Amino acid sequence: MAKTDYPTAKVMIWMFTMIDKKKLIMFIKELLTISLVIVITLFFFLAPRFYVGKGVSDSQIAKAKMEPIRAAIHNYITDTGRLPSKLEDLIVCPEGFEEIWAGPYIRASYMYDPWKNKYILEYGYRLQSYGADGIKGGDGKNADLETFTGLIKQ
Repeated sequence: MAKTDYPTAKVMIWMFTMIDKKKLIMFIKELLTISLVIVITLFFFLAPRFYVGKGVSDSQIAKAKMEPIRAAIHNYITDTGRLPSKLEDLIVCPEGFEEIWAGPYIRASYMYDPWKNKYILEYGYRLQSYGADGIKGGDGKNADLETFTGLIKQ
């Protein structure tokens, strides 16, 4: 019994002879191109999740995000003559300062560190982030970060 005696083989040979070879080659090229685009797109969206070394560490980002808050605190002090009691004073006018408050001094999105924890303002001049775990103390990525506004407590 020859290979072409099977019905499926006969159908395949018949289909191959009926299809224009140029169209078949174009179809295969389009199919490969589309699948390649899908694979590349998936790679660019999923690779950052699995790539451990981000290049810039979250602690460096947290430190950099503290600078605009420091500038906002300086602007607040310039306008009101006082240190803010909490970070929300930079966004929402505190009671009794309606006439001299010229804010908001910063967007609310700047109040969060890369780990989605709020920055902490102590004594009106000490700005802190408690790291990835959000708990005071720790090492590595859980280490606390702090900066001072450069002002002496009034």
